[in-house]
Amino acid sequence: QGNGPRLDRGMTEPQRSNFAHLASLQADLAQLGGRAERFFAEDPNTCLLKLRQFAELMAQQVAARAGLYIPDEDSQITLLNRLRQQGWLSRDVADLFHWIRKAGNEANHELHGTHAGALQGLKMATALGIWFHRTFHNATFKGGAFIPPTTPADETEELQKQLAELQAQLQQV
Repeated sequence: QGNGPRLDRGMTEPQRSNFAHLASLQADLAQLGGRAERFFAEDPNTCLLKLRQFAELMAQQVAARAGLYIPDEDSQITLLNRLRQQGWLSRDVADLFHWIRKAGNEANHELHGTHAGALQGLKMATALGIWFHRTFHNATFKGGAFIPPTTPADETEELQKQLAELQAQLQQV
């Protein structure tokens, strides 16, 4: 299955990546997916931005391999529609690409991103990675179970702790 270990910031034990299997096919896809996983706990907005980059690069790679890529002329939506019309993307696969595209737009333009949305995006990008591997390398590839990213700290609890510490410092002055 090829999911090799990687170290997350602040972690002492290696965590496997849902995207490691792509390293031998398209190293930059594996890197973008891995970065999205690493940003999940700390910054779901950045996670979604990395997933958008992942999906854009993957769509470009699909189009290039299909002989349908026109560099610097295609928006992501135009490219996805062309791939769908030419039979390179099933409706289900196109829906995954579009969900990531829209979530990436929200993350970029509205500075929006939740852990729930980022987790959904990671699952969808993982499914796209498996589809890409099956389509362009090994039709019988089994991706394995989804590997959850590092759990985020409870932001509300952390914020309450910081406020209590600041209040205690204020009272000491």
